[in-house]
Amino acid sequence: MNITASHLGKKFGSKTAVHDLNLTIEQGKVLGLLGPNGAGKSTTIKMLSGQMHPDSGVITIMVKIMTGFLTICVVVSGSCRRR
Repeated sequence: MNITASHLGKKFGSKTAVHDLNLTIEQGKVLGLLGPNGAGKSTTIKMLSGQMHPDSGVITIMVKIMTGFLTICVVVSGSCRRR
């Protein structure tokens, strides 16, 4: 399973918690997020895990099942169009 975040962003009022984050987490790899309080670490994890929607950007989760030909792709987008 690979997780990719492209141009991820999240604001709380006028406070920017995450700005234009781009990262890829490959299957079997470990990622550590380091930073001071209020840097957006928890917000990033919540967005990547689906507990919180981003205000901008796209999260793509690719799952490949090797016993068959099934590939599942889940995309979480922070951009919403209103009409």
